[in-house]
Amino acid sequence: MLRAWILLWLFTASVLIVSVAQNAPTIPVAKISLPDPAYVGMPIWMQVESPTNYTIHYPASTTPNDFYCNEVNVKQNGRLLSPLKGVLPGGRGGLACGFLGVADIAQSKLPIHLQYPLTQPGTYLVRFTRREYRGAGKLEIAEQSDWVVLHLRTAPPSMIEFWLSHQLSTVPVAAGPLLGEALPSLLASRDNRVLRLMIDTTYQSCPARVWGCPESVLAGYAAESLKLFESAQVRTQLLLAISQRGPSNALAYTFNPRDHAAIASQIVAATLPRLHSSAPAQVEAAVHTLYL
Repeated sequence: MLRAWILLWLFTASVLIVSVAQNAPTIPVAKISLPDPAYVGMPIWMQVESPTNYTIHYPASTTPNDFYCNEVNVKQNGRLLSPLKGVLPGGRGGLACGFLGVADIAQSKLPIHLQYPLTQPGTYLVRFTRREYRGAGKLEIAEQSDWVVLHLRTAPPSMIEFWLSHQLSTVPVAAGPLLGEALPSLLASRDNRVLRLMIDTTYQSCPARVWGCPESVLAGYAAESLKLFESAQVRTQLLLAISQRGPSNALAYTFNPRDHAAIASQIVAATLPRLHSSAPAQVEAAVHTLYL
């Protein structure tokens, strides 16, 4: 009799488990593709094909390595690597998963080299997960890809130099292509020429009395990208730029005591004369810089 009850209990439990498994919501499977081969020190863009027809917009904010709802996981030898995620200064507004509202930015692809600056050749596994806000305001998985192999090789220095020189000589002018392709690709490199381009881009500004224009977004993105470079490298180039051109509003937001204390007096000395500029934008940037 006891054995019969045990068998009945096991049967009932198995039926319940199967029923729950069958009724559990399935996660739509996204497809991703990666460059093959990919090279150390060069951009690695992940293309995403969504089963839900969702379009990823990159960048989601002015922070280059902020993918927000779009999550990228990378494994090597069975070990998950830690992504380098940027934090959006001043908090987040607008759409939940981020959208800058700039035309012609990247769609359905992400520059994974900005979250994973992979410096060693080898075989990696990459997975994409998109989350969205659902009941009770919780981020839940909306779609996810299988793990896909990424073969990363060492590129000859001549290949990297050819790529970099070509990219720098063909930089577009419009904000959309700059934000959605050119600048994030160039940020695969920490070359001084790339750093100078980013600093130069921080001087983009909106026309008078126009707030939130693409040029302002572009300047903010370039300023935030400076955090990806070595601090000493940034300090040298910042002083050179401010001495020659004065400060910019976007650059002012990047100043912090930890990284710039050693050059604070030099920044002040280079900025003070700009208070007498005939250009209102220069005076505004100077006041902003000195205040911070």
